[in-house]
Amino acid sequence: MNKLVSIIIPTHNRPKMLSRALASVMNQKYGNMEIIIIDDSNNEANKIENENLIKKLNDKRIIYLHTNGSEGGGKARNIGIERSNGSYIAFLDDDDIWLKNKLKKQMEKFKLDESICAVYCIYDVYDERGVKIRKIRHRNRGDIYKKLLHSFCISETSSIIIKKGALKKINGFDTSLVSNQEYDLYLRLSEHCNFDFVDEVLINKIESEKERISSNFNKKTEGLKQFFKKHKMRYKNLPIKDRIYFQIRYIALYLLFTLGKIIGPDIYKFIYYLKKHHNYPRKSIHKILQKK
Repeated sequence: MNKLVSIIIPTHNRPKMLSRALASVMNQKYGNMEIIIIDDSNNEANKIENENLIKKLNDKRIIYLHTNGSEGGGKARNIGIERSNGSYIAFLDDDDIWLKNKLKKQMEKFKLDESICAVYCIYDVYDERGVKIRKIRHRNRGDIYKKLLHSFCISETSSIIIKKGALKKINGFDTSLVSNQEYDLYLRLSEHCNFDFVDEVLINKIESEKERISSNFNKKTEGLKQFFKKHKMRYKNLPIKDRIYFQIRYIALYLLFTLGKIIGPDIYKFIYYLKKHHNYPRKSIHKILQKK
């Protein structure tokens, strides 16, 4: 029999998006799952709409939990992990959509290698109008600890399935960080086990302009400082060229997020252009370091 997968869906004041995300879960070809919805809404009308949706679905696989409201995604996911019964944990943001083979294709990867604790996938990103705006094609497997120190080199939370035992070993998400919680989780996880990926688009990620921490540059700058402070010793133990690289990267990101406070989310269009046409800034930094 297939292993039980616990799917954790945090939601915050977006009942219509939750309905769409749930429909994509119900459409999965992998059947042995439980669905844990963590309702972090602080609006009573939205909570009632979510409750009515769950009643209408009338599916025994759904576990519906409330927070006190506005606890945040990391705290909500940790609540879901604690409540879960599955030996594998999958996460889904309420505004994203899984394709029907996602769980099936990823769970097949775990059977190939016991050392694998996490499997992610490539995906496409769409705006709220349904227009594809970019492709995310991270392809890193095995021991990726050093690569993760280098950069956020795998896919986001909605793409990944993780063994519950591995998550419990590192105590889940660090909710003291105001951003970079998933990056921090993956970095700590990669110290203990290997990662793999399915080289197939299995998610449509929907990028909303509203209520997204990715556009909150105050939190991004603060989270960046917290992240590098927390993992400072990891970087200190690296060779001198790598330490220089990370100092440059930290300064570049800090300046980028500071600029983002002024011009807003449009800063990302500039970043994607540089990455697409010039492989910048990573390529440029490496050229500088090679001359030293």
